[in-house]
Amino acid sequence: MRQGQFDKAEPMFVSSLETCRRVLGESHFQTSVAKAGMARCHLAAKRFEEAEKLALENYQFMSTNFGAHGAVTLRAVEILRDVYQGWGKSDQAALWTAKLAPPPAP
Repeated sequence: MRQGQFDKAEPMFVSSLETCRRVLGESHFQTSVAKAGMARCHLAAKRFEEAEKLALENYQFMSTNFGAHGAVTLRAVEILRDVYQGWGKSDQAALWTAKLAPPPAP
């Protein structure tokens, strides 16, 4: 989504999320992906509380199902980092940034 285009994109994200919830349920991968897209849309609109809620739900699903260092989980972490950076919550952004570090070698 290009900057400034969230007003055009939002109805599509809302529709996608509603459809996923209705057809697939809350605990489906595609529903979580739709939450991530909606979180990004809220972030672009500077609606940080709404973005945070959906981004946290996305992270919880991805980390539970794909592990702390799964590619989709790390993408969820990036979204949360971006939410907190945009919101001016640098301490929380730093906590999420730290989760992007590679796991220690065995």
